[in-house]
Amino acid sequence: MIQRQGKDLMLPIAVLPIAGLLLRLGQPFVNELINKVMLL
Repeated sequence: MIQRQGKDLMLPIAVLPIAGLLLRLGQPFVNELINKVMLL
């Protein structure tokens, strides 16, 4: 039972660095969008 819980926790923990990289790569686009909205 404990092994199953460990396996269930591995996926979210493995996804965290990937999510961080995607957020970092998308940041310039978000900043550009915010600048366009603020300048209206």
